[in-house]
Amino acid sequence: MKNFLIAITYPIKGIQFTFSHKPLRQLAIIPIGLSFIFFLAALYCVYVAMQAYIFPGIEYGDAWYFSVLESIVFFFAYCLLFIVSAVISFLFTDLSSSLIFDRLSLRTQQILQGDDVRDDSSLNFVEPVISEIRKFSIYIIALIVIFPLNIIPVIGHPLFIGLSALISTFFFSYDFFDHSLSRQGMNFNEKKKFIVTNKSSSLGFGLGVFLLFLIPFSAVILVPCSVVAGTMLVHKLSEK
Repeated sequence: MKNFLIAITYPIKGIQFTFSHKPLRQLAIIPIGLSFIFFLAALYCVYVAMQAYIFPGIEYGDAWYFSVLESIVFFFAYCLLFIVSAVISFLFTDLSSSLIFDRLSLRTQQILQGDDVRDDSSLNFVEPVISEIRKFSIYIIALIVIFPLNIIPVIGHPLFIGLSALISTFFFSYDFFDHSLSRQGMNFNEKKKFIVTNKSSSLGFGLGVFLLFLIPFSAVILVPCSVVAGTMLVHKLSEK
């Protein structure tokens, strides 16, 4: 429980650490700019889609309690709008900035351990992108597999939301640990073993990122700062 509670604070620590070190701020500028553009574009597209296909289908009576119900439905619809936009922004930012995130993670480790940390990376744009596509494919397939739970009466939708949150939590841990673990030469199975071995910390860290994603517009700065946070936590766990 202690490791879980410590790890859940690391996304916040990552934000503080990023903006308190000039080299990290400089590297984070481009991903933050891209994330802002992707988020606004996603927000507009999702809003237009909801206006066209979802909102017109919401019809209620004239009684006062229908107005209350309508307000509640629209509140959750707009929350969903921000969440979906944040996820889309996250996906596109991660794909387009994968090489920068490798450098951001490396520079973070150099600050933590000293500048003698070897830079074995190369300007290979293809391999990081392929790695990101592979990760997102697994994540999306997992969500598709559990999506049919929604057809189960009463408990289906809450069960789907709960499992989606759990899958997203571990996905965030894997994604933001990945840059640091890859630098240690770990393959997919070894990374998975690292996360399972440190499951309490991984769950706490992923949940911390997930909760921050629920804050409107937080996705703009959260992705690069979570790369820093993930590197910090891997460094701490590797020292044990």
